[in-house]
Amino acid sequence: MAESEALIGYGNLYEVSEDDGDTWFTVGETVDITPPEMSVGEEEVTHTQSPDSTREFIPTLIDPGSMSFGINWIPGNPTEVKIVGWKVQRKKLMHRVTYPNGVVWTWKGHFASFAPTAPNEGKLAADVSVRCSSMRVLTPAAAPANLILPAISGVAQVDNKLTAIEGIWTGAPTFAYQWKADDSDISGATEKTYTPVVGDVDAVLTVEITATNAVGSQASESAATPAVIAAA
Repeated sequence: MAESEALIGYGNLYEVSEDDGDTWFTVGETVDITPPEMSVGEEEVTHTQSPDSTREFIPTLIDPGSMSFGINWIPGNPTEVKIVGWKVQRKKLMHRVTYPNGVVWTWKGHFASFAPTAPNEGKLAADVSVRCSSMRVLTPAAAPANLILPAISGVAQVDNKLTAIEGIWTGAPTFAYQWKADDSDISGATEKTYTPVVGDVDAVLTVEITATNAVGSQASESAATPAVIAAA
């Protein structure tokens, strides 16, 4: 018998777009997500000659339903400010959930409620609901694709720590890092940060980011730094 492909909810990503999907805001610290549940309305059309003396119904409009999620509520943080603002605006927005296996559900809807709780003991939390205005669209899992190239933050100088910026990717990937000097791999330099050493002086540095999800991997390399300079 084949092993189960069941998933746990850890790794789900909830995002909202104000510009029809050009840019996305990640909702912070979601703790559970209940996707929209579609239902189909019905109208009874039973009459005195209905077959087999059975009530008859015809399907009517599709109700795309509502969805909800919970968050760790941090008063005044960007997630709260955004959600409260969107609720007041009463504006339909794009919503999407990316699951750990790379499958994406997307739909339109407006924020219907934001209900924070502040118990004497235990964490602050909030329940959020969204009324949907479109059918959810399922996008099958795909290997990651790079939308904005990786970059390097920091000054290329001996003993000065540099940090890799992953860029923007589709497919909810995890990342691996390989730092390079003059296009050659630096042995052991496979973390998000790298501190240049004396041997790097006059070399230009890049970092190659490999993004991986359940479907596949893709690598993309940053632009090069200026030549590494000696320590101050």
